[in-house]
Amino acid sequence: MLATAESYLIPTVFDADQKSPGELEVEVEQLRAQAAEGALAPPTFSGATFTVWSAAQLGIDRASIPVVGPQAASLTAGACALTLVCDHRILYGAAAAAFLNDVRERLLQTPAG
Repeated sequence: MLATAESYLIPTVFDADQKSPGELEVEVEQLRAQAAEGALAPPTFSGATFTVWSAAQLGIDRASIPVVGPQAASLTAGACALTLVCDHRILYGAAAAAFLNDVRERLLQTPAG
């Protein structure tokens, strides 16, 4: 994600579910650099099913971003809260709550550092 006074870009990381955290970190940094250079190709903004945004890096305690169709959901990580926004035609409330609880539990189990 790259936010400037002129734009707000969230490019797509394809097949994120098949990548390690380290691979994701490298790819996100590459996409951030390309966005800063204005070098992102149009396909980079299509095909996403889920958006993740770290609002905490901007010092925000809690936030949410809208679901942009045809995506199913967006997850925002603030300094104090996780917020999940869903298109309930795709992801129903009980499944969304179970997913968010699973994310929370996994974060609590992750060693700091």
